[in-house]
Amino acid sequence: MRKYRVLLTTVLLVLLLGVLVPQFAQNVPTGPEEAGRQRRATALGLVRTINTAEVVEATTYGSFAQWETLIAHQGEYINKCTRENGMRLGPMPEILPGWSLRLNVRGDGPGTS
Repeated sequence: MRKYRVLLTTVLLVLLLGVLVPQFAQNVPTGPEEAGRQRRATALGLVRTINTAEVVEATTYGSFAQWETLIAHQGEYINKCTRENGMRLGPMPEILPGWSLRLNVRGDGPGTS
């Protein structure tokens, strides 16, 4: 009988500790670190969108393009992607609030420098 009592006490203790453990779990940070992650994700999404537009531009027209030309030719795609990600592009050079864009394209247009 004593054996069952010790076993029951042990099981109840383990169950009780299992209920208390989630209270001490780590919380996900929502401060500046989370804002930094969101900022990096926004930048990465924008760079991927521009990269895809540049590849389409180079395939279609045979060369990479300056930002103004890229917007003229691929503006619909770029605006669609940025709207899906909650971004709104502004005029050069600050296309997003607090972000400046500089595309380096060689004069002959076949590649970037």
